[in-house]
Amino acid sequence: MTRGILIVVAVALSAWFLNSSFRTASSENEKESILIQTISSGLNELHYRPVKIDDDFSKKLYKSDLDRLDSRKIFFTKKDMDQLKPFETQLDDEAKGGTFEMFNKSMELWDA
Repeated sequence: MTRGILIVVAVALSAWFLNSSFRTASSENEKESILIQTISSGLNELHYRPVKIDDDFSKKLYKSDLDRLDSRKIFFTKKDMDQLKPFETQLDDEAKGGTFEMFNKSMELWDA
């Protein structure tokens, strides 16, 4: 029972933190950065089966993202994929730092 109360308190504090962060964040990028850091922290600390955010997580997320963007492998060229490859093990670092470099690069390639 006390564990359930702790979870509720943690979620309430997280919601309060998010709310106050969004009110003080000045740009959309800053808001998104705060959001991704909070989600990462929640997966790592509050989830009923905590997810370790490391290079293995990055590889799974990288594959999943590319499958969603180009599942039939008809949009991205080999050159495009070579440009995205360095992000394969960096997504965990991006999540922790609140950056969106792979997303930005993939959208840049998508629009090209």
